[in-house]
Amino acid sequence: MALDTNIQPGQPGHITEHEEITAAVTALQAGASAYVAADAAHVNASDPHSQYLRQAFATIGNGESLTYSVTHNFNTRRLTVQVFETSSPFQQVFPTVGLATPNTVVLTFSSPPAVGAFEVVVQG
Repeated sequence: MALDTNIQPGQPGHITEHEEITAAVTALQAGASAYVAADAAHVNASDPHSQYLRQAFATIGNGESLTYSVTHNFNTRRLTVQVFETSSPFQQVFPTVGLATPNTVVLTFSSPPAVGAFEVVVQG
């Protein structure tokens, strides 16, 4: 389904944000590719379509290992993986990310993270 972005609000054929998101989710369910730009004002936990963003979290670091496996069970390699410090200044860090299986990511660090040093967020 093609969405005409040149139609202004209030004109016949204007598609609201909710309708646009619904159309994109329907296209994704049918196996098509779709891109949806949204912000927190239009997509939130009460939106019926927010269930399509899955998230998994893990706290990692043991002071010894360089490599950590995180199981998310999303059955896909189309993921976003982010890693953040668990203490101030809570910066994002960038280990090497491997997509070992459709259900597991592997993070490799250049030096062993301290115990509980990082929070991993996997979205897909």
